[in-house]
Amino acid sequence: MAEVRGTPTPVGRSSAASDPDTARRLWAASEELTGITFPEPALTER
Repeated sequence: MAEVRGTPTPVGRSSAASDPDTARRLWAASEELTGITFPEPALTER
């Protein structure tokens, strides 16, 4: 029921949530806003 009741279970994610370009932009914005930079180990293309 809209995933708001019952026992927690793994659910899928939308294609938008899995988009690598969006992930890179979010990572860059987060670094800019916090002033902290990290390497991109999970975001590099294989």
